[in-house]
Amino acid sequence: IEEGFTVYPNPAHESLTFENNINSLPFQLKVYDLNGRVILNSIFNPSRNNMSTESFRSGVYFYTITQHDKVINGKFIIE
Repeated sequence: IEEGFTVYPNPAHESLTFENNINSLPFQLKVYDLNGRVILNSIFNPSRNNMSTESFRSGVYFYTITQHDKVINGKFIIE
């Protein structure tokens, strides 16, 4: 758990779950590849959201979760 958000499983295969454990507000999720290119930029509903990773190549990805003035950065691995 990082600042109220849980991201699992990590490493992932077919999908990744982003779970908001702190409030019921929507959040913006941006996913970047190792070159800094934005792979995904989407608004997610509050609570738990599954994101398909089937179109992602194996490797390391970074994410930014933004919710009002709060920003959380992290990374995940696709196998």
